[in-house]
Amino acid sequence: MKNVNVPNLYMPETSDVYNQRNMPKVISCIFALSHILYQNGMAPKIQNLVGKVEFSDDDISAIQTALVRYGVKLPQFSTVGGQLAKELSSDLAGMHAAILAINQTVDKQVTADTLDALKITKAHIDHVQECYGQAYQEMLWRARTAKRHKSSEAMSASQNIDVYLTNLTQCEIQHVIDDVNHDKALGEINAAIIISDALTLQTALENHHAMVRGTRPHMANIYLTKLQQVRSTALNLKTIQKIISQVNQNTEETQKELKRLQLQESAVAVQAAVRLQAWCRGEATRKWWRSLNDEALGEINEAIIVSDALALQAALDNHHAMVKGTRPHLANLYLTELQQVRSTALNLKTIQKIISQVNQNIEETQKELKRLHFLESAVAVQAAVRLQAWCRGEATRRWWRYLSKYHFIPNPKP
Repeated sequence: MKNVNVPNLYMPETSDVYNQRNMPKVISCIFALSHILYQNGMAPKIQNLVGKVEFSDDDISAIQTALVRYGVKLPQFSTVGGQLAKELSSDLAGMHAAILAINQTVDKQVTADTLDALKITKAHIDHVQECYGQAYQEMLWRARTAKRHKSSEAMSASQNIDVYLTNLTQCEIQHVIDDVNHDKALGEINAAIIISDALTLQTALENHHAMVRGTRPHMANIYLTKLQQVRSTALNLKTIQKIISQVNQNTEETQKELKRLQLQESAVAVQAAVRLQAWCRGEATRKWWRSLNDEALGEINEAIIVSDALALQAALDNHHAMVKGTRPHLANLYLTELQQVRSTALNLKTIQKIISQVNQNIEETQKELKRLHFLESAVAVQAAVRLQAWCRGEATRRWWRYLSKYHFIPNPKP
């Protein structure tokens, strides 16, 4: 009870509560606490009270002084927020007076005056922004009119009327201010989506009145793309938050996938990029990959035009081009073959087809050369054997002729 500033008059004794003594006072204390909690938006108001409690009619000073300070007449009600006016502390009385001043200013329907009243320190109204003054005035007027209409029957049936039966409480006023700020913040988000301004969108998303959680400044362009895809009418907080959360989750999963793959070699990078592209369903990611691929293919076509084999090989090795199976030592052959088929800019399918054909032709040529080399080796061996045999025969014949010449071998008998 002390935490919510219940007046001392309404603080029951411990013996009254536990020993069930002086129950009328205990009941009145509970009734006063209920009204204070209701006024602060912390609990529902007690609707029925059996019996009545009479209080002394002392001077009502604190509340009257505070009301006069803000130029507000003392209401002809016996209670203020469920508390006797004479029992209000000076701070609490000042707060009530400021709130009543706001209510009376709203009735005048002058925006500037309403803003001034909302800025009264003792009213404890937070987050007031001058640029929304007209919206504050309109929404407060609607809320006040609705409350008056709702309370008309209660006023006719009751003689002891609470001042907040027809006036907006501090909690209700703050609720209106917060609603206006929230609606305006969402309006700024939708406006940024319409004009496709990522920087303005990020600023609007970071406005705490929009109540959008988990935004990341470096992802503003992706947020913009996704929000534009789903926007047919003005987006509400639920839809905006859903898109922001989805984009964040997709990005986190992408980062985990990239770390897991640890792209180092170009061939591995190409495979990972293809898988990642298929995995990433976001339109922004697909556009990004397409732009990188188009740029890489453009570099290939430019190298073909200028007949630069080194530039062609560098462009083919770019993993964004997604050309597989290139071999640096065949760059000149690639260039020659690609120049023969190029009439317009070559696409990935045509380039890959030529590269694969060149590689296949080279492999077949190498196989044929190996076969011919093997045949040449076999013929050479046979020739060597024959030559060796002939050489041996010739040496033997010469030897016999020598022996016969010098009569080392006798002539055969007749």
